[in-house]
Amino acid sequence: MDKGRWRCRAAAGVLAALVIRVPAGELEPVPLSTWGDLDAVVADNYASFTNYAWLYPPGAFSYAISAGYFTFPPGSEIGAATNLFGADNRLGIPVWTVRVTETQAEERVWLYAGAAEAPFRTNAVPAGFDPSQWVEGAYGAAPSWLQGDALDEWYADRDRSRMRLGLTLVASGDWETLQDAFRSASTNEPAPQTPPPTLPPDTNRLAFAGIGRAGEQVLRLWLYSPEGGIPIDIFASGVLPPVSNRWFLTGSSESGDPFSVWDVPPGGGSAFFRLARGDTDSDGDGIPDGRETLLFDAKPLEPDSDFDGLSDWEETYRCGTDPNAEDSDGDGVLDGEDQMPLTRGPLIELASPGDGAALTSSVVAVSGTVAWDGELAGVLVDGEGVALAGLRGGLYAFSTNRILDDGEHVVTIRALAAGSPSLESKKSVAVTVDALPPEVTILSPADLDLFNGANVRVSVWTDSTNDTVTVNGTATTRDGYVRYAWVTLSSTGTNAIQAVAVDSLNRSGTDTVDVVCTDIAYTDPDDADSDGVPDPSDPAPNDPGVSGTVVITYPPNGMPVRCR
Repeated sequence: MDKGRWRCRAAAGVLAALVIRVPAGELEPVPLSTWGDLDAVVADNYASFTNYAWLYPPGAFSYAISAGYFTFPPGSEIGAATNLFGADNRLGIPVWTVRVTETQAEERVWLYAGAAEAPFRTNAVPAGFDPSQWVEGAYGAAPSWLQGDALDEWYADRDRSRMRLGLTLVASGDWETLQDAFRSASTNEPAPQTPPPTLPPDTNRLAFAGIGRAGEQVLRLWLYSPEGGIPIDIFASGVLPPVSNRWFLTGSSESGDPFSVWDVPPGGGSAFFRLARGDTDSDGDGIPDGRETLLFDAKPLEPDSDFDGLSDWEETYRCGTDPNAEDSDGDGVLDGEDQMPLTRGPLIELASPGDGAALTSSVVAVSGTVAWDGELAGVLVDGEGVALAGLRGGLYAFSTNRILDDGEHVVTIRALAAGSPSLESKKSVAVTVDALPPEVTILSPADLDLFNGANVRVSVWTDSTNDTVTVNGTATTRDGYVRYAWVTLSSTGTNAIQAVAVDSLNRSGTDTVDVVCTDIAYTDPDDADSDGVPDPSDPAPNDPGVSGTVVITYPPNGMPVRCR
């Protein structure tokens, strides 16, 4: 890759607000006396970015990372440097915020500046730093389909220069006073400054603890956390609800104990903010729950929200696909199967069959067109290649027949462009084939069964619940796929029983059994209609079609009801 072609885009991105970490408990900050001390801190912090760079989505945005508080003794080189830029007021104590930016030029340097001020120092990035290797270590290898400018863009969107380092300097003699101010605020007895951070009503969760100004144009938000040292993500939106239900991640920080501050860069209009823990990842996909819910509108309990074969992390951080769309480019191929998931393949227009079609022939005509400006490698119908006919200007026609059994089927058409990796598109339609006449089977009685008496109950199965079924001309009663009817045998000896099923196309199917009647006049003295229910229990002892009763418990007999 030609690293010289990387574009310097940091200035065009949106600079995330700087978060200052309030140290937990009685932790003593590292003292800095010389420029060498400061340079070493910057080098160590930039080297550590590879451990959590994956937290930040790719794009033309910058994110501020806080290195915490550092003290300086009076008369030192660092003490003299505080005269080069303005101080900030933190609970009545002067502090100096140093912002460090890494340039994305071929010869990388770090630029040191005060808050919203011009750089006052530069320092070279350590020799041997390989920006592309750093990106691959943090985000994985670039997708195989990228090349040229697109590949350069992929690396630039993930470059380490998007990380802006912040350090807060405090005179060594003021450190304990600043600690006392935070202790006072955390007990709701703050020092007299406006406005102080205050404990929220619910101290078991993240919350905003105050709002104020940090300079003429910078808005300062005070953040509360029930425990120190946990990562906090801050999200913003200019409107409610956010556009497309997605908040903007402005940055992240480790929490204070219990307060930290968030300085919002100058901007016009209204702004709304939300907080979320950055250390909770319920589905283990590498993306904190808050980001999945607020930033990507994805499912925090599903590592692959759209079930396309790519995890949410792969989609958002490495591939750039949509974690909520199984087919980001709309060509019919799942992102996890698509060799180029952000580039649409050939356009398939299917003339027949239509999706959901009910077909009465097992020979199914499949035809349509494929539009593609380049060369086609082929078109497949259910995995089999079909002939193509060129029409005009990149338009090809295809037609073939498929032999399908009765039942439900999915017909799939794939169009493949020539080249490597190959662009592919896919279209599938569901069809139902009903090419055969109805299938009907007499379940009982069996062939040559013997009967005393003329009444016989016949059970019949058909392959469709919509068929019209009769037995010896008598309509049947339906119970799912099983029908039944009572027939009367005509004579002593062999009698034919025939079931006939007729479908909506007037196609018919039959099944026949022979039964033997030993005595046409015989009746069971305890079962006059021969329906298998003794007369004392039979509600209609002379009607074989009625063999039981249903007891109605509601409404009670005689109850007046209103009919509409």
